Amino acid sequence: MTNSCRSPSPVVFYISGHGLGHASRSCEIVRAFICSYPEIPVRLVSAAPDWFVRERLGDVAACLEQRALDVGLVQVDPIRVDRQLSAARVAELLQRWDALTDGEAAYLKETSAGAVVCDVPAVPVDAAHRLGIPAIVSGNFTWDWIYQAYDDGSGVWKRAVARFQKAYACADLLLKMPFSPSMDIFDRQIEIPLVAAPGRNRRSRLEAILGVPRERLLVLLAFSSLPLGPQAMDGLARDTGVRFLVIEPAEVRHRGFQAVSRRAMPFGDLIASVDVVVSKAGFGIVSDCIANRKPLVLVERPDFPESELLVREAPEYIPCRTVSAEEFYQGNFLEAVYAVAMDRTPKRPAVMGGATLAAEWVRKMWYPAGKSSSDGLSSGRRCRE
Repeated sequence: MTNSCRSPSPVVFYISGHGLGHASRSCEIVRAFICSYPEIPVRLVSAAPDWFVRERLGDVAACLEQRALDVGLVQVDPIRVDRQLSAARVAELLQRWDALTDGEAAYLKETSAGAVVCDVPAVPVDAAHRLGIPAIVSGNFTWDWIYQAYDDGSGVWKRAVARFQKAYACADLLLKMPFSPSMDIFDRQIEIPLVAAPGRNRRSRLEAILGVPRERLLVLLAFSSLPLGPQAMDGLARDTGVRFLVIEPAEVRHRGFQAVSRRAMPFGDLIASVDVVVSKAGFGIVSDCIANRKPLVLVERPDFPESELLVREAPEYIPCRTVSAEEFYQGNFLEAVYAVAMDRTPKRPAVMGGATLAAEWVRKMWYPAGKSSSDGLSSGRRCRE
């Protein structure tokens, strides 16, 4: 996959570096866009790891510029949030907002950008609005919705909500993904189906890599780092019928657990090849499991408002059980693993193809520098001041 990112009038994709879910789905949209419209260059701006973008997009990762334009939330581990440090980082972002907007406006002008797509930083929406460049937001939530749940009376969260809402309201279009709240701040919304691609079931290859027999239940602990202590792992490893897996960059050194190299098996193929996935309640992993029709054990994340939506809706599509964070930390989730592995309840088929539809809408919104929109999308925004 190649793309001349240095050509004029690119589509600039701004991707949150919070976790990997934003980068995962954005890379699918970028891939679909390049495949459908190879004549239009793309650029990527994100704090997401270069290795992750390279794994998903190959040499298109050369078009990635590493910088952060949102802070999301500061996490203690994949499940818990440090609220105090998150508030401090958000306050710092608000102080730098105008300077960041100035910087991105200069960048977009220099590159003669034809459109921006944000998942879900808001600063680039401000910058694009200033220049009359079409601004698209894609995602299943926005940061103002997340921050509303954190208001503790200190004023930081309230200021953040107001600032993000003001910026998001200047967007020309929302590409609204499943498992989302109403997102009424956007005047124009297009609902798109799941943005995820099924992997290849390479079970025999995986068993050969691991050196395990066919009858072993393979359970992927899909976390960027494994937040389990030795005692919890000791208890889980007593069940010799299960082999627990993690994938790089997560590390594990314990009997009954094995790490799988991404070079040996891409993440999507690994999900397609295991029996059960255990992970936090996040959009990316839920979408991947639905795309691969893979049983899932979700760990609740009470600090993340989107967790409630995912926990409620995921069981409609795949065998799914939920455990509390406390149960997970203690290693008390084997019962849920076996329950989803044996669940044969008919499930609702998911509508896929969200990346392709998103790419089509990005193309409709894109206008080369020096030309104006034929339908006034870039100049007729009803930005709520």
